Parts: sequence; structure tokens; C-alpha cells
Amino acid sequence: MKKQKTNYQIYRYKGKMLEAKKEAPFDISITARLLLDQLCYEWNKKHLQKQIDIALDEGDHDKFMQLSEQYRSYLLH
Repeated sequence: MKKQKTNYQIYRYKGKMLEAKKEAPFDISITARLLLDQLCYEWNKKHLQKQIDIALDEGDHDKFMQLSEQYRSYLLH
């Protein structure tokens, strides 16, 4: 089987020069990160609760024990 080769040609950009924007201030970025962390935490906890409820309804003891071990970390916080 022959190896395929790709050749690239680079052309200099002749348009208007772009300027980089400043980063967001630290307090805004840390607030956004904390908010996203909290939202992810709550979603994961609710999702795990739903999975535990399904395991209980189905009578799957092994799955319930596995999920309850994972859920225990949410109770410690």
C-alpha cells in the first residue's frame, strides 16, 4: 500500500492585523469557574440519585451498592 503524502503551502496573510483581547479579570474568571463547578456538582449528584432510584426499582443490589459508594462522596461535602 502506498503512503499518501500531503504538501502544505503557507501564504502570508495580507488582511487587516488582528489584535488580541485582554483576558477577563481574575475575579470574573474565578467566579465563572466556581459557578460552573457548582452546576456540574449539582447535575452529577442529581444524575447519580436518579441512577440509584432506577437500581432500587429494578432490584439490582450490586448496581445499587456501587452507585451508593459513589454517592457517599457527595454526602461528605
